[in-house]
Amino acid sequence: METAGTLSEKLGDKKNTVQKLTIAGPIDADDVNTFRSMPKLIVLDIKGVEFIETNKTYRTTSGTGGSHKVEKNKIGEHMFTGSEGSCKFISVKIPDNITAIGKGAFFACPIESISLPDGLKTIGAHAFQETPQLSSVVIPNTVTEIGERAFFCSAIKSANIPEGMVSISDECFCECQNLTDVYIPESVTALGRNAFFRCYALESIQLPSHLEKIGENALSMCAAKSIQLPESLVSIDANAFAYGPLESIELPRNLKKLGNQAFRQCALKELTIPSSVTDLGIEIVMECHEITALFHEGSANLYGPFGSYGGNGNLNCLVYLSDPETATTSELRNIIINGVASSIVLTDRFPFHCPREFKAQKISYSKTFNEESLWSPVPGQAGGWVGLSLPFSVTDIVHKDGRVLAPFKAGVENAKPFWLRKLAGNGFENVTSIQAGEPYIIAMPNNKKYAEEYNISGEVVFSARNVDNGITIPVTSYKQAGGPMFNLNPSYETQKQSSSIYVLNSYDRVDGYNYGGIFVRALRDSYPFEAYVTDKAISTQAPGMYSIDGNSQTRSTHAVGNVPSIDDM
Repeated sequence: METAGTLSEKLGDKKNTVQKLTIAGPIDADDVNTFRSMPKLIVLDIKGVEFIETNKTYRTTSGTGGSHKVEKNKIGEHMFTGSEGSCKFISVKIPDNITAIGKGAFFACPIESISLPDGLKTIGAHAFQETPQLSSVVIPNTVTEIGERAFFCSAIKSANIPEGMVSISDECFCECQNLTDVYIPESVTALGRNAFFRCYALESIQLPSHLEKIGENALSMCAAKSIQLPESLVSIDANAFAYGPLESIELPRNLKKLGNQAFRQCALKELTIPSSVTDLGIEIVMECHEITALFHEGSANLYGPFGSYGGNGNLNCLVYLSDPETATTSELRNIIINGVASSIVLTDRFPFHCPREFKAQKISYSKTFNEESLWSPVPGQAGGWVGLSLPFSVTDIVHKDGRVLAPFKAGVENAKPFWLRKLAGNGFENVTSIQAGEPYIIAMPNNKKYAEEYNISGEVVFSARNVDNGITIPVTSYKQAGGPMFNLNPSYETQKQSSSIYVLNSYDRVDGYNYGGIFVRALRDSYPFEAYVTDKAISTQAPGMYSIDGNSQTRSTHAVGNVPSIDDM
């Protein structure tokens, strides 16, 4: 090109058929209109052009639409987004003297790669947004500003933030679902809102040591299981880490703000809020179903950390408070203040783990016993058993209707009896009490031949109380019980389904067996507070099922009266 504005004339009828085009020399807005209107053009090399500023404009329909002037040393707004909504360029080579890429310059363009020149200073908002084929881009260290949504929903797999940049703009890499690696320099002090939101493949990220702020949703829906936060961090905004597999994180001692739902629906086991936090949001661990301990070292108000009604997380989570004057919401339970809890209420199938010893004036656990043991009973087979393990020694057992219950031969006056067994060297044997940390199998009477007052179904509360001296709840540990063929294990947390774990079919139909009549390998997850079996044999020799033991009898072959007997099971 010798004269700007003559590209259309030089190409003539070829405009409608050319697929690859190289341009050198001066060009203006008329020439931009020309190559934008070429229907077959997909590869464009303008590395040798010089943009000439005039009063002319090129027309776009993308973004806000309208007309744009050509500027010297700049890729203009929406210049390569295609004409009439058709985004066609798969390859574009730009001049080395470019210092700015305008807003939406490559918006929704199918380019597969691009070389950004050294000397580039700014990348405008939306510049590479929704570029579905752009898998890699190297950002020169000369870049000092990247606009919001610059790489939103692009296909990039790795990104480098240039040295010297102070912040990562809002939604800069939002929804880059293939992004696996990102380098953030030490100069960055802030991550903008939604900066890496929905980067599902981002499993690790190294945050700079001078970072001060993590914006709203900045790392939400990422794949990181662990993130190290710098001591310089003072602010974490709402939902910053929400909806991800984050299992562990340590909040720095200089943190001032922790925003609403910061860790919503994460996989955290524990969280410690340092005393430096004075601005504490609500619902910070909402829907964190695996969290078992929340430590609050300061005095900021702790409102609904698990959700508005307290039921959107783990109901058994322990809340350790350092300041007795800390304001909390009424539904918050299992509060421990300076090592003492007035009441601990545990619910079946929610995990429990005590990381720090404390005393409880009262502690209880509720479990619902169903009637499945009555359904289609199999003659000659045991049934009705469930596994049980608790973190405290039980002194009182009461049905929801007020009936006092106790194991057979426990010596509790007027108590309705049930069966309780533990595993010993010769198999299961009857016992009279439930001790902390030990595994048991338990069965409630449920036979049509028994008088109604003895049949037990529905909610049963196991509890202990010592208002004066408290009941010591130690750091969680377990006591395995060994038998002749297998071990019985206690657990207050879910044990994932595996070939090494056997659970009772208390809630699962197994052909040829009663409910609660057989330990089955890899049947399902073992629930919290459910004792489970592990094999003593080599895994390749382990059977698929274990019977409870040879002493178990059934209601159909053993003559029973209207009052339960210890020999009925």
